[in-house]
Amino acid sequence: MFRETPDGDPIVTDELWAEQADHQTTFDQTIEQVRTVKPERTVLTEIEEIYRRRPDEYAELAREYENLNIQFGRDGMDLEV
Repeated sequence: MFRETPDGDPIVTDELWAEQADHQTTFDQTIEQVRTVKPERTVLTEIEEIYRRRPDEYAELAREYENLNIQFGRDGMDLEV
């Protein structure tokens, strides 16, 4: 769960953030879990439109974590298992 847009603008109110924090994992917590588990590949799904990131922004974010082999799921994405 992202708390702000790529430009740093708040997405959710403090109240909603506190409510959702009980049921959601933040992006930083997810990255930490990936570092701990060390999977060969990670595909993050259930990325809500509320975050207002474009596919190219997710691709850039994936490049930032290239060493963790993280991908962002998208509609129509095929995964080979």
